[in-house]
Amino acid sequence: MLFETTYRGLFYAVKIESDACHWIGGYIPPNNGEVELADPGDSDDKTCMSGATWSFFVTFYIGPTFVQPTSPVSFESKLNAHGIFRISGASGDIDERLVQVGDVKANGAIYPQ
Repeated sequence: MLFETTYRGLFYAVKIESDACHWIGGYIPPNNGEVELADPGDSDDKTCMSGATWSFFVTFYIGPTFVQPTSPVSFESKLNAHGIFRISGASGDIDERLVQVGDVKANGAIYPQ
Protein backbone atom coordinates (compact mmCIF):
# COMPACT_ATOMS: atom_id res chain seq x y z
CA MET A 1 0.00 0.00 0.00
CA LEU A 2 1.34 3.40 -0.96
CA PHE A 3 0.36 6.40 1.13
CA GLU A 4 0.29 9.96 -0.20
CA THR A 5 2.51 12.79 0.93
CA THR A 6 1.70 16.47 0.64
CA TYR A 7 3.83 16.67 -2.52
CA ARG A 8 1.88 15.50 -5.57
CA GLY A 9 3.23 12.26 -7.01
CA LEU A 10 5.40 11.36 -3.99
CA PHE A 11 4.26 8.30 -2.02
CA TYR A 12 5.60 6.09 0.77
CA ALA A 13 5.18 2.58 2.12
CA VAL A 14 5.89 1.41 5.68
CA LYS A 15 7.12 -2.10 6.47
CA ILE A 16 7.50 -3.81 9.84
CA GLU A 17 10.02 -6.65 10.16
CA SER A 18 11.16 -8.93 12.96
CA ASP A 19 14.77 -8.21 13.89
CA ALA A 20 15.38 -11.89 14.67
CA CYS A 21 13.51 -13.50 11.77
CA HIS A 22 13.50 -11.37 8.64
CA TRP A 23 10.92 -13.58 6.88
CA ILE A 24 8.34 -12.31 9.38
CA GLY A 25 7.24 -8.93 8.15
CA GLY A 26 4.89 -7.03 5.94
CA TYR A 27 3.66 -3.67 4.74
CA ILE A 28 1.04 -1.54 6.49
CA PRO A 29 -2.32 -2.43 4.94
CA PRO A 30 -4.76 0.19 3.62
CA ASN A 31 -7.73 1.76 5.37
CA ASN A 32 -6.81 0.68 8.91
CA GLY A 33 -6.91 -2.92 7.65
CA GLU A 34 -5.12 -5.77 9.35
CA VAL A 35 -2.36 -8.11 8.15
CA GLU A 36 -1.11 -11.23 9.95
CA LEU A 37 2.68 -11.39 10.18
CA ALA A 38 3.35 -14.72 11.88
CA ASP A 39 1.65 -18.11 11.99
CA PRO A 40 1.33 -19.20 15.65
CA GLY A 41 1.04 -22.80 14.44
CA ASP A 42 4.45 -22.68 12.76
CA SER A 43 7.21 -23.67 15.20
CA ASP A 44 9.82 -21.37 13.58
CA ASP A 45 7.46 -18.38 13.70
CA LYS A 46 6.46 -19.17 17.28
CA THR A 47 10.13 -19.35 18.38
CA CYS A 48 10.82 -15.99 16.74
CA MET A 49 7.93 -14.32 18.52
CA SER A 50 9.43 -14.99 21.95
CA GLY A 51 11.03 -11.70 22.99
CA ALA A 52 10.88 -10.33 19.45
CA THR A 53 11.94 -6.80 18.62
CA TRP A 54 10.76 -5.06 15.48
CA SER A 55 12.07 -2.51 12.99
CA PHE A 56 10.10 -0.20 10.74
CA PHE A 57 11.24 0.84 7.26
CA VAL A 58 9.89 3.68 5.12
CA THR A 59 10.41 3.63 1.35
CA PHE A 60 9.51 6.55 -0.92
CA TYR A 61 8.15 6.13 -4.44
CA ILE A 62 7.61 8.54 -7.31
CA GLY A 63 4.33 8.26 -9.24
CA PRO A 64 3.42 9.41 -12.76
CA THR A 65 2.16 12.81 -11.54
CA PHE A 66 5.48 13.69 -9.88
CA VAL A 67 7.13 16.82 -11.26
CA GLN A 68 10.75 17.58 -10.37
CA PRO A 69 10.76 20.93 -8.52
CA THR A 70 12.80 23.85 -9.79
CA SER A 71 13.58 24.97 -6.23
CA PRO A 72 13.61 23.09 -2.89
CA VAL A 73 10.15 22.08 -1.64
CA SER A 74 9.02 20.48 1.61
CA PHE A 75 6.69 17.53 2.05
CA GLU A 76 5.17 15.47 4.85
CA SER A 77 2.91 12.48 5.35
CA LYS A 78 -0.83 13.13 5.13
CA LEU A 79 -2.39 10.39 7.29
CA ASN A 80 -2.70 10.20 11.06
CA ALA A 81 -3.88 6.58 11.16
CA HIS A 82 -2.46 3.60 9.32
CA GLY A 83 -3.13 -0.14 9.40
CA ILE A 84 -2.80 -2.85 12.04
CA PHE A 85 -0.24 -5.65 12.24
CA ARG A 86 -1.28 -8.86 13.99
CA ILE A 87 1.79 -10.43 15.58
CA SER A 88 -0.06 -13.34 17.12
CA GLY A 89 -2.79 -15.80 16.26
CA ALA A 90 -6.42 -15.29 15.40
CA SER A 91 -8.64 -12.62 16.87
CA GLY A 92 -9.62 -13.53 20.42
CA ASP A 93 -6.59 -15.72 21.15
CA ILE A 94 -5.31 -15.69 24.73
CA ASP A 95 -2.00 -14.21 23.56
CA GLU A 96 -3.44 -11.87 20.94
CA ARG A 97 -1.00 -9.08 20.08
CA LEU A 98 -1.80 -6.23 17.71
CA VAL A 99 0.33 -3.28 16.65
CA GLN A 100 -1.58 -0.32 15.26
CA VAL A 101 0.49 2.25 13.43
CA GLY A 102 -0.82 5.74 14.05
CA ASP A 103 1.15 8.76 12.94
CA VAL A 104 3.97 8.27 10.50
CA LYS A 105 5.91 11.49 10.72
CA ALA A 106 7.72 11.79 7.44
CA ASN A 107 8.88 15.16 6.32
CA GLY A 108 11.70 16.27 4.15
CA ALA A 109 12.75 18.35 1.21
CA ILE A 110 13.04 17.64 -2.49
CA TYR A 111 15.84 19.46 -4.26
CA PRO A 112 16.14 20.07 -7.99
CA GLN A 113 18.78 18.07 -9.84
